[in-house]
Amino acid sequence: MGDVSGSKTVVNALKQQTLERLQPRLSLVIEETADYLFSLSTSTRLDPANQNHCYDAFVMLQAQTKPIVGQICSAVGASFDLLKDNQTGPTDAPMPEETAELALLDLEVFEETLAIEKIVRASTERFWVDLESLMFRLGSVLATPADTVKLPVSPYLLCSAYRQALRDIDFPRRFLIDADSAFARKLLPELADIYQSLNAYLKDMGLLPNIEEELTQTGSRILINHGNRQADSPRSTVEQSGPEIDEGAQLTDPADIHRLIHETDWINALSVDITASSVSVRPFSNQSVNEVPVP
Repeated sequence: MGDVSGSKTVVNALKQQTLERLQPRLSLVIEETADYLFSLSTSTRLDPANQNHCYDAFVMLQAQTKPIVGQICSAVGASFDLLKDNQTGPTDAPMPEETAELALLDLEVFEETLAIEKIVRASTERFWVDLESLMFRLGSVLATPADTVKLPVSPYLLCSAYRQALRDIDFPRRFLIDADSAFARKLLPELADIYQSLNAYLKDMGLLPNIEEELTQTGSRILINHGNRQADSPRSTVEQSGPEIDEGAQLTDPADIHRLIHETDWINALSVDITASSVSVRPFSNQSVNEVPVP
């Protein structure tokens, strides 16, 4: 697709479809994340003082659901607008120079960055066929190399926008890991549906109709480091029971406001869950938080 007006029309349509699908799903995901924090605030995993702090975090997240969803959707919309202007950027793979920059950050920021990076890497490993198919098709629409396309609805953009929204409301840092855990587990099944619907829309336009099959045969061409990838299983719908996660000892020092209560152990386990397809790919259901395993 060579003409600029045609490519902008396609990108506008993708933007509208994405936001129409994403906004209600994000609202449900944030609500479920808040419900999880409420459940955690009543559990014996926390001492009474931290139960109160966790309840405060629940109240804050519940009250700020609409602004958080709006901020994430605005970030996605702005990223689509960049595509319309053919302003492409690097792919969502971590850039080498970021490693050096991390050395200059304090430990708290490093821990938070590490959490997002691990979620993004695991999500990319899980959905790479859908992600790369979108990149190749968008590259065809924009007449630009696929590996320069910055996906407007990538796991990195969504997780980063979510984390920034939490910062903007001064969400208590001690419960960031819990908020990330619940958010990631609820969001991933929704992303699978969104990616596949966007690919279906572009495929129906005649854009690279066989790209998924080609990628499945050849392996990742952009996002995955072949030396580190174990196996390509991007669309397995087999439900497996994820590894049990050690809940750890009860936290008894409410004054330690800088400590991440559950550290980053859950992220490693979540990464295993995602790449092994243990995170359900079924669409969101408003299931009681008490019926799902605690991340």
